[in-house]
Amino acid sequence: MIWEAGFDAAGGAYGYTCGTIGDLAAFAVDHLQDPEVGRVVDTGHPGQGYASGWRVTTENDKRATHWHTGTVPGYFSAIHLDPASGDGVVILMNASS
Repeated sequence: MIWEAGFDAAGGAYGYTCGTIGDLAAFAVDHLQDPEVGRVVDTGHPGQGYASGWRVTTENDKRATHWHTGTVPGYFSAIHLDPASGDGVVILMNASS
């Protein structure tokens, strides 16, 4: 489900790139079509790794999920993907902190 909240020309919704939720969703779908992230680096937290800009989490059922979140002043974004099932969620909010 997508909720439309209008366009804010003052700043970028994620990483100052001024993308839309549709752009971020297309990026997520593209990643799900080719989810290879390369070598995963241990972050020192159990079940957590980092590769190619993605946090890679080994879930309790041993699936690996890929995710990334970010905040810039006034905005929050998140992508959470399950490459094994092809499911995911993308979020853009005009709120932070």
